[in-house]
Amino acid sequence: MREASRGEMIVACSDRAAAKGVVAGMTLAEARALWKESRGHSLVVLRENRQSARTALIRLARTCQSCSPCVGVEEADAPESLLLDISSCAHLFGGEEPLLQQVQETLQGFTLRLGVADAIGAAWALAHYGRRNVAVAPPEKHLAALRAFPVDALRIAPKTAALLHRLGIDRIADLQKLPRQSIPSRFGEELLRRLDQATGRRPELIIPETPPAPVEAEWEFEYPVENLSAMESVLLSLLRQVVAESRRRRLAIRRIDCRLRCESGGEHKVAVELLRPSLSEEHLCQLLKLQWERIEISRPVITIDVAAQLAPLVMEQTSLFDDNLSNDAHVAELIDRLSNRLGSNAVLRATLFPDAQPEFAYRFEALLHARRMRDASNRSSCKPLHRPLCLLQPPVAVRVVSAGARPCRLYWSQREHHVVCSWGPERISTGWWRQHPVRRDYYSIETREGARYWLFRRGDVGDWFLHGVFE
Repeated sequence: MREASRGEMIVACSDRAAAKGVVAGMTLAEARALWKESRGHSLVVLRENRQSARTALIRLARTCQSCSPCVGVEEADAPESLLLDISSCAHLFGGEEPLLQQVQETLQGFTLRLGVADAIGAAWALAHYGRRNVAVAPPEKHLAALRAFPVDALRIAPKTAALLHRLGIDRIADLQKLPRQSIPSRFGEELLRRLDQATGRRPELIIPETPPAPVEAEWEFEYPVENLSAMESVLLSLLRQVVAESRRRRLAIRRIDCRLRCESGGEHKVAVELLRPSLSEEHLCQLLKLQWERIEISRPVITIDVAAQLAPLVMEQTSLFDDNLSNDAHVAELIDRLSNRLGSNAVLRATLFPDAQPEFAYRFEALLHARRMRDASNRSSCKPLHRPLCLLQPPVAVRVVSAGARPCRLYWSQREHHVVCSWGPERISTGWWRQHPVRRDYYSIETREGARYWLFRRGDVGDWFLHGVFE
């Protein structure tokens, strides 16, 4: 049995270091210069939004509450890790290894680095600087595991770490050789505090993330009511109370559940889901009326209650001439209206799916439900692919003149296209369990006119096909 004090685990949810082709720590100008040198690769510029990242981590923390009763976000200006206390719940999963597998399944689609140790600081170091994606320090053995780590693993400021490196103190073992009394005066109190937190000499708490309590409002009629206008008026009045209370808490509404209890014991339920948490009373009333029109009330109603599920209200600052956020809000409201009128499964979006064959490498999912996964960063397990958005179905047989394996000329649409540059091959093979196995070698080509195409050659017969056009 492990000791009861065993166990904070850190899940490093940031996949920046693991994302292929992503380079951090450089300016935008440097990135553009490198991009120009590597033709055939697209450049994606993402603006950092710390508030959105923190909100997404909070949602992930609540998702991981099925693995631990105490889940929190690390205390940092730009947090990128989750903290889970597994000291009293690992045995419920059959041990720490099955629990780690449960965490990986819960956060499926993310590139994870997991660390388990007796102290939060040690677990953080294992997750960020361990040699493996899953690093577990045996009970009371975390001190030995920390000694070989760099001093950066102590969660200290970059300025302090740079000073230590200039003095030749590169490893935590080197730092532990110094007299403790001299560390605060030479490097500041933070270094000693972080060292004690990593070794377990100073306790560190996890502040659990708990979902906001729902806001509820209820109206009980003096006598059963059959008038629909009266019921609608009461319903909208309760909605205004819920919005006012949510605004007082500085939270937004992401779902509304209404229940009408009838005189004979039956009930009617109305639910409104939002793509983006909102506090717009007008927008919520419109959505509620859309759902209200779809129910048939055949018996008198005695009670109406409204419950709203809340979410953090994301505060974003706009520039003087930037209206992207307002456009996003209008699009979200449009999707809300369409989804609540037509049904959530009628408004879909295409997402990548991990399938080797391009024809089957996508799925459609309800946009309302997909939004929550996207807010926690995209949970798709697919990596970015340099493939065209426009695919020809079915692929068109073409004539290609090749030099060796690379295409030189393409004959398509009664025209001859001279290839000036090509990339590939990218070999795609499907499993034996497919009824019709596929083996293809894909090439991206650029013609003299500047057009770009996506070709493949069948591995079994050698015929060429045009499968996509880069827009």
